[in-house]
Amino acid sequence: ALRTEGFAAIAYDQVGSGYSEGDAPGYVESFGDVITDLQKLAEEEQKRYPSAKIFALGESAGALVALRHGIGRAVEGLDPSPIAGYILCGPIVRIKKEMMPPPCVIGIAKFLARFFPKLPLPGVDVTSTFDEAFGDPRWAAAGKADPVVQRVINAQMHVRTGAESLGAMEFINLPENQKKFKAPIAMIIGEKEVRVDLGAAFEFYMTAGSDDKYLKVLKGARHQLFQDQPELIQVAVQEVISWLKAHA
Repeated sequence: ALRTEGFAAIAYDQVGSGYSEGDAPGYVESFGDVITDLQKLAEEEQKRYPSAKIFALGESAGALVALRHGIGRAVEGLDPSPIAGYILCGPIVRIKKEMMPPPCVIGIAKFLARFFPKLPLPGVDVTSTFDEAFGDPRWAAAGKADPVVQRVINAQMHVRTGAESLGAMEFINLPENQKKFKAPIAMIIGEKEVRVDLGAAFEFYMTAGSDDKYLKVLKGARHQLFQDQPELIQVAVQEVISWLKAHA
């Protein structure tokens, strides 16, 4: 859909996911590595398309990566260039409380992450909301049948990965950091979200220092906006295209 509207879409497998190398599925040594990879990709694409604007579109945890990149650059006093704006779909600004491990477990995990990074992190259950995250059960079935997806989903989260992800969420939820974020943003969220703490997402949107921000709540949609009922996918895609056309 993006290509037919004149846009090029480039995707990559972040460390620990997809076809990325490594013997520990889902393992992230440092969230900084994930952010650096996004910056490198944007810079490489800018060289390939020097006259084009580059936008970062992230869905779910991918939106957390995009946000951590943009807010991190702002806090460091750096321009997000070559990224000219961010599209955040079902963004994991903060996960729902019921999906979080107990506070005592979080504290222990942060300690253990320094010495035993690949220990399993107890209290985190992604599989229980897997089916609910999709508005169309056919997408959930496709995910379960895909060995690349299941390689990560079935792997228990490691304490280092959990600590790094929680650290990223803590960073982007600091109001003083959010206020420094000036880049253009579009936030698209499903009305029937099952994983994202909507209060935290809306609070970020209101606090963000950007003068160019757009929020759309899709009625009837769930967490995976691009794997929902066909008519809802069409609406989500059109929201993205309309925003890109206004900013390209």
